[in-house]
Amino acid sequence: MPHQCVGLRFHCRLVSEEKYLEDRITHVERNFSLLATDLGAMVRKTAHLRDKGDRITKTLREFATSEAGDFKKSLEGVAECFSALEDCNQLKVLN
Repeated sequence: MPHQCVGLRFHCRLVSEEKYLEDRITHVERNFSLLATDLGAMVRKTAHLRDKGDRITKTLREFATSEAGDFKKSLEGVAECFSALEDCNQLKVLN
């Protein structure tokens, strides 16, 4: 009889450890899945924002070509600054 009790306790411990490992795997899989989804959304949003920034810079440059004098220079300066800001934001994302 004592050998059967030892075997039963060992079996119960194995079942308990197996359940624990299955729960941990499920937990990690679920959280990694959520993390991957959120990171994907962030990357898409960041790329979308970069596209919008590029369009604003392009519009400012096109506007500058239709103007003259100081206003033209100002628009070109704003476009250049906006482009530099977008480049800086892009570097932040890459790092």
